[in-house]
Amino acid sequence: MRPRERASAHLDHPRHRRLVSHRPVRCSTRDRNDEIVRSETWGALSNGLRGADILRRRFPDFYLAHVAGRTTTPRQLLGVVQALFSLVEALGIELPDVLDIRTDPRNPAGALEQLPSFVRDAEDALAALESSRWMLEALHPVVYGQTREVEPLFDGGEQNLLALMLWVLADRTSWSLASDDIREVLNYAVSELRPAQVSFAPRLERLRALAWPPGFPMEELCTRLDRQSCRGANLGAAVRYVFSMTGLQFADLSMEELDEMGWPGMDWLSVEFDHVAACQAEARQIVQHYYDLDNLVSSDPAVFDEVLAMLGNAARNTRRTLRRRERRQDRARMAQGDTT
Repeated sequence: MRPRERASAHLDHPRHRRLVSHRPVRCSTRDRNDEIVRSETWGALSNGLRGADILRRRFPDFYLAHVAGRTTTPRQLLGVVQALFSLVEALGIELPDVLDIRTDPRNPAGALEQLPSFVRDAEDALAALESSRWMLEALHPVVYGQTREVEPLFDGGEQNLLALMLWVLADRTSWSLASDDIREVLNYAVSELRPAQVSFAPRLERLRALAWPPGFPMEELCTRLDRQSCRGANLGAAVRYVFSMTGLQFADLSMEELDEMGWPGMDWLSVEFDHVAACQAEARQIVQHYYDLDNLVSSDPAVFDEVLAMLGNAARNTRRTLRRRERRQDRARMAQGDTT
């Protein structure tokens, strides 16, 4: 993983609120401004000190070797925070790329010294420390769930046609996720198709006639699809991912959903880093099945048809299997009634 530098353009992130004292005091405007500056400075420095404490308690060997004895200037504390996040990333945990810091999981000690290029003085360092406050209050690892917002998904018409196909087919089942009228979703997606993709329009418009009935057993369908390979991808895993039914929160929840839920994050001092890294790795594998297949479905009408046919065959076979199962159960109940 290469070193990453977070741009200062993210300073307007909603979590990056400035700490301003609202305590009523009798003082001049200049004194009040000085107090605000001191409050903001102390708040930012406190973020750095908290980062140093987390590093000391979670990575004690690194702390003793590289951090103990360093001064508590804004630039030094920013380096400590960068080293903390670099150590976490070195364990395989992916962090949100919305921080005004530079991380280097291959060389966390180097992150102590290599500050972002825009950090020219102590004031810049304080601003970067303040932008990291929410991540130092609790660990917020990346989650990979797919957004449900229609425009981001289908804007440009060049991606997520696999998700659209599945949304339409499952619109009447218990897994339906389209919050809007599916016809409106289809109309928007078709309107976004580029001239080179016009052949997708009739294919998308025919999907509604193929929709699965209410009560259709989606999990049984996915189990059947798990046993087949589709262009090297697991279509069953892709279907579960689209409907947030993988059973793995890191794959089922999106960052937007966590924000809406007001998720407080994970406690830095008790979180199991290895467990988080393993869950993220598993989630990325699931997501990869979806995107590998969607890249083909959204760019090649022949693959679109192939996947649709595969889903149709699996759906028919699933219904036949269920009907046979129901008939066996009916015969068993009748036989039980005869014996009594």
